[in-house]
Amino acid sequence: MCKFYNQREDHENIFPSIENQTVNRYLKKIGEIAEIKKTLHFHLARHTFGTTLLNNNVNVFYISKMMGHKKTKSNLRIYRDKCWKNERHYG
Repeated sequence: MCKFYNQREDHENIFPSIENQTVNRYLKKIGEIAEIKKTLHFHLARHTFGTTLLNNNVNVFYISKMMGHKKTKSNLRIYRDKCWKNERHYG
């Protein structure tokens, strides 16, 4: 995904823009089908995406750009803390 993003000249969004409410409806249906008890929503999916990238050693600069953050420090703080909590919980 990062290679694809870097090859683009415009560096615009990789995926088409979808309203949060639409994503939430889809996630609710997916959760019901998969029998997931936790309420799935856009913000949870967004954090899961960022955390998954970080856990797979994607450079935080690229994560920040893909997530639309203006400051890389925002990503570092958010996902570092999430990864640290997971490491302590599972490690």
